[in-house]
Amino acid sequence: MIRTGLMLTLLLTLGACANVPMADPQADQQAKQFERPDGDRGALYIYRTGLFGIARPLDVGITNGVNAKLASNTYLRVDGPAGPLEVGCAAGDYKGSAQVEIAPGRVTYVQASMTIGLLGPHCEVAEVPPDQGTLLIFKNEPNAWHGFHAFEGPRRVIQLNWVTDGGVVKREQARHRLSAFFKRVLGRGTASERM
Repeated sequence: MIRTGLMLTLLLTLGACANVPMADPQADQQAKQFERPDGDRGALYIYRTGLFGIARPLDVGITNGVNAKLASNTYLRVDGPAGPLEVGCAAGDYKGSAQVEIAPGRVTYVQASMTIGLLGPHCEVAEVPPDQGTLLIFKNEPNAWHGFHAFEGPRRVIQLNWVTDGGVVKREQARHRLSAFFKRVLGRGTASERM
């Protein structure tokens, strides 16, 4: 009986996952080029992040314009005339909106998210800086293409630590000396010797 109940719960949960129309992979890759529009036109990306409400699409729209449903971690690109726009979202009976300015020849990014409300889900809309918008829309995955050619070989990293207290520096150097001593004694060597 318990097993049947668990299976039914799993099936209902999977069946409730948000299902929204998606663009074909070619259109998706073209939208992820983040090309600036020509002339007096602007572009707007609306993207949804967060895991809250993952099984429920979020209704988003532009006043007197495009309306769509966004599943978690999806986006929408809209090109149009420059000027002020009101971008809104709806989660149940709750509606949220934000006024954004679309500049000519520029791309604007808006984040829509579902949040927890006292009596049910709420949604929020906020304009974000371009660097944050492109990072969230262009999710890094093993098969992602970010415009860089594939690289094979050892990867090297430079790490910098900014320390303002001399006591911390002395403590960390002593810890490093102790760690390096035991690595030599136990035969592990240093990181550069293992490469």
